[in-house]
Amino acid sequence: MALRIVKRQTTYWDFGDEGRSFRIHFLGKQEQRFSQEAVPSFEIVSDHLVLMEYRFRWDSLYVSSASREPESLLRGLLASLNQGLLPWRDAAGYFNNLSGPLAVLRSGYGFLFRGPEPLAEKLGGLLAESRIEFLRIPGPEADWPMQALIAGENFVVAREFRIAD
Repeated sequence: MALRIVKRQTTYWDFGDEGRSFRIHFLGKQEQRFSQEAVPSFEIVSDHLVLMEYRFRWDSLYVSSASREPESLLRGLLASLNQGLLPWRDAAGYFNNLSGPLAVLRSGYGFLFRGPEPLAEKLGGLLAESRIEFLRIPGPEADWPMQALIAGENFVVAREFRIAD
């Protein structure tokens, strides 16, 4: 029997099914995504892909050489980084959204990417394989610990959760 998220507020979500209801409070909420009311179950976890943004420092990558095939390279970079990220995150959100990653790869200079260390490391390897010169600059340490409430494709990231009947 599926649970339903019957009420969503800034600091809590109410869940219910035919026979019971309960509330999950969020303390120190950082982020949430709601996409479906009916969910098969929920769990509160301290290790999940949605937590990568909080678990690792954010590094920046700047390129200093142009790609001969920037469109193809960008498609490959996005496809490779999105393996394991989707449906929770989209790698495109970590790339330069002002001048655009395609323009940066085409011109051969500038800010390309800012994101969690494991993604920056993977991107650096892919750029090196493509013979693109780059500089990786480490960011400040991560804001950890965090937990995540995972309910179907919905999630909430917070410092702590409390369940009340």
